[in-house]
Amino acid sequence: MIRVIIYTPGELAQSSYAHTGFFELEEQKYLKCYVKLRFKRELGTLQVIKSRIEYSKRPNPKTSYYDIKIRKSKVIKIAIDLDDNPSRFSKYALKNCEYIFKRNFQNRYINQLSIDYKKKIFPFGITSGCISNKRHSMMKIYLGLLIYLCSINIKIDNLFFSRLKTIFINFKNNYTFDKNNINIEKYRNINLGKKKEQVFYQTRCFKDDSDIETRSLHEYRNKLISQLKINLKDKFKGGFLKSNESLINYRNNISNIKSEDYYNEIANSQITVYSNGLKTSPAWKLFEYLSRGNAIIAEKFQFELPYKLDDNKHLIYYNDPNDCGLKARKLIGNKEKIYFLSKNANDFFKKYVDPMQNIKRIINFIIEREKRSNSY
Repeated sequence: MIRVIIYTPGELAQSSYAHTGFFELEEQKYLKCYVKLRFKRELGTLQVIKSRIEYSKRPNPKTSYYDIKIRKSKVIKIAIDLDDNPSRFSKYALKNCEYIFKRNFQNRYINQLSIDYKKKIFPFGITSGCISNKRHSMMKIYLGLLIYLCSINIKIDNLFFSRLKTIFINFKNNYTFDKNNINIEKYRNINLGKKKEQVFYQTRCFKDDSDIETRSLHEYRNKLISQLKINLKDKFKGGFLKSNESLINYRNNISNIKSEDYYNEIANSQITVYSNGLKTSPAWKLFEYLSRGNAIIAEKFQFELPYKLDDNKHLIYYNDPNDCGLKARKLIGNKEKIYFLSKNANDFFKKYVDPMQNIKRIINFIIEREKRSNSY
């Protein structure tokens, strides 16, 4: 049987998706999971900035590590890089892992790396935070998280107590997120019928609006909401979540849908609109929409997926906010096309995006490559 060592991660939000896949496969008796405390800090970041490569000692909490034992004498070290930033890579992973699966996989950055690094990196796919009833060793995972946070933050200086506070806040945020995360089973039980004739798009403003890239993202989302309202009138639901940032800058486009009703609105809407996340990363909305079997109108991706989402089959791509509004207005009355897109989206989720299927794909991918290299 395949054995997997899960090293305790540096954060729980993104890594929860991969852990869910491993633990669910263990329940299927496809593999056996062992959780091991991670004591190494694994510092070091490589970043592609324009046409040059820069190095720093920056930690990489969104890169998690695993040992895959496909037979007793063969251990394969892999990393799963869930960072939003497509230009940033863990130096430790590049040097020590045989395979790196990157969530925001973009060739324009990867092609600037050395051949030895480039050949290790593969697209990971669409993710979201989720948990499983099959998971175990959670006390060890929480302890490992605390050890990691201490290792990268503790330093005996005049900021010592401030650093302790940072550790406490980070651990509390991770723990709270994990406890409030959605069980994967809720993503698997859907009804393609009985949906409202409405288009739903709800998003948020990030707290730090000073960065030019973040502000540009907010402005794009604001234009998107405005065009949807213009084209759909009362058939559009959503807008910006209420926050200090949205109230100051986008008061006219605040959503009246409460955050606790967000998932119900997705499930009950015939059509949902997708826009890319920070650093043009795959936003969690895409996972949520595919799982609910929505007809999706999506901004074109800059990231690469292991399997292609085809235009007018799995979803409909738009070019800009105006194009999105027009395509939403055209689609809203077409029940046959909506059902066609909805079914294909949900089928794609079941086959490629469900964490159990995606992690199984990765393990099979590794085994096949090892066989071809005659080292299996």
